[in-house]
Amino acid sequence: MTWLSSIRFGWGALRAAGRTSPGRLAVILLAIALENASAIAAPLILGLGLQRALTSQDGAVVAVAAYVGAVFLASAGSYLTHALYGRIEQSVQSEWMADGLTSSLASHPEARARRETSEVSYAIDALGGCLRDALSSMALSVAPSTVRVVAGACAIAAVAGPGAVVVYGLGIVAYLWVSSPLAAVHQKRQSEFFGACLTNFGGLSNAAGMWREARLFGSAPFLAARYRTSRLPVEELGIASYRATRNLVLTQTGLVAAIVAAVLGLHLASTGTGPESLGSIVSLAGVTLAAVNPLQSVGFAMSTLAAAVAKHEESTRVLRAGAPEGSTGLTTVTRAQADPEPTRSTEPTLTPPAGESPASPAAGDVRRSTPEIAVSGLGLPGLSEGARLTAGRPIWVTGPSGSGKTTLLEQLIGLRSSGGATLTIHVPGRDAADAVGASDLTTGAGRPGAAGTPGAAVAGPAAPIAYLPQESRLLESPAAANVDFGRELPPEAATSGLDALGLASLAAGGPRGDELVGGDASVLSGGETRRVCLARTLAGSEPLVVLDEPTTGLDAAARKRAWAAIEARAATAVVLVATHDTDAPRRPGDPVVTLKPR
Repeated sequence: MTWLSSIRFGWGALRAAGRTSPGRLAVILLAIALENASAIAAPLILGLGLQRALTSQDGAVVAVAAYVGAVFLASAGSYLTHALYGRIEQSVQSEWMADGLTSSLASHPEARARRETSEVSYAIDALGGCLRDALSSMALSVAPSTVRVVAGACAIAAVAGPGAVVVYGLGIVAYLWVSSPLAAVHQKRQSEFFGACLTNFGGLSNAAGMWREARLFGSAPFLAARYRTSRLPVEELGIASYRATRNLVLTQTGLVAAIVAAVLGLHLASTGTGPESLGSIVSLAGVTLAAVNPLQSVGFAMSTLAAAVAKHEESTRVLRAGAPEGSTGLTTVTRAQADPEPTRSTEPTLTPPAGESPASPAAGDVRRSTPEIAVSGLGLPGLSEGARLTAGRPIWVTGPSGSGKTTLLEQLIGLRSSGGATLTIHVPGRDAADAVGASDLTTGAGRPGAAGTPGAAVAGPAAPIAYLPQESRLLESPAAANVDFGRELPPEAATSGLDALGLASLAAGGPRGDELVGGDASVLSGGETRRVCLARTLAGSEPLVVLDEPTTGLDAAARKRAWAAIEARAATAVVLVATHDTDAPRRPGDPVVTLKPR
């Protein structure tokens, strides 16, 4: 990690702030320049005023007033625009975090599935922290120090002549030369410490999520001790970071003292130590210290920038997860053109339950308006090569726990590696040119993004698939917004979907239509939450609907409504259902995929 790369990252943060509000940023930088020029002017005014006071009484009051004004501006100049700075910082921070969320949502699904959601959330929050650190380092350390070094050189030249300026310049060069390797070590230790913290955070979240088991099994001490042990490497890296900070601070402080001593020594050697030199000595000491001392903050700013770069790289790596090593590739999902002429439905070659036989299509049965799914390459005993799944009835995926039902469903829809299996969706009326691969559907490949920014990978086109996973997650929004989920469905789709599942009161315009149903503010029960998630999955027009344990947590009445809604959706879409529910409305002849224990 070089200083140049750190400055480049900080400059990128400043440019982002400038794009948000160039006028406000210009005012902020002007205030920063005024503040730091005043910090140089204050000791200069003090020394000159003292010199005049020693020689005559003229101008003493003016000097005092000017000194007080300079001290005020040196202490509070930048705070005159602090609210403007906060406005820009928060705006750009929100933009970076939103881009991070977009990158996460567009990341490779198999890699994303291996990440704890808390780790992803931490990485997104870290992006905001990167922006905050980079912006403050540039605007509150690098820019002020640059102003002070230049203004200090001018003031030293005015008080002590060009010789003192040369000594001052050589001192700054020596300061940077000696500090650079120590700053590099400090940056490295900071980066290592952050990386360890990020990794350890995932373990902490996992342990905290086991609060039910810990309470019931009495395992809280075990989990706490286990976490405490996992923190030991993090502690060691933290201690190493503190040592690097100590070494950097002590060295830089000594260098600052040496520069001040060298400049003053040269001046005293040329002017002597008489009373007539007292004012210039005071001015020179104050100016040199005010000009050089902020260089110490630049060293820390470089370390902060380096840490921000490391955080950004690590967070981006987490959020833009690519295909894991050894991945055999996602299932290919395509949308194909319907046959130009009506075709007879093809019987799914699936394994029926014991004692049942697959349904045979009635003579002359022609499916003119329902989708069809062709599956190949999975190599399942009960799913023959080229099997064609059609709408009409749910297709049941059965098997004992651990047999791989969820894995199969996610392989079919491209969320897990499947060794090159294909799933082709034939949708009547769709153009064959609309075909896309699963990797495009799930990672957003091919969509434009700003190179080098957190949001370069953006969400791609929506897949022709609706999926209900086992986990029930809702946005902190009304139920209708959760059902729509950004798809811009007709309002009646959410209303009818919620009504079908016994949640009419949560629909838009209903007595509970404005209630927030996700996050800490949610007042829904687990069963209600599950039904809202199911309504979201069934409300669209996707030709393939995949449901993983859709009735988990529902009582008998709610399960009856849910199955009725699922059967109704199966009339117009291919619906795959994995369930252990004994109330599931399986009929003789329904297509079934039965998985054996692994």
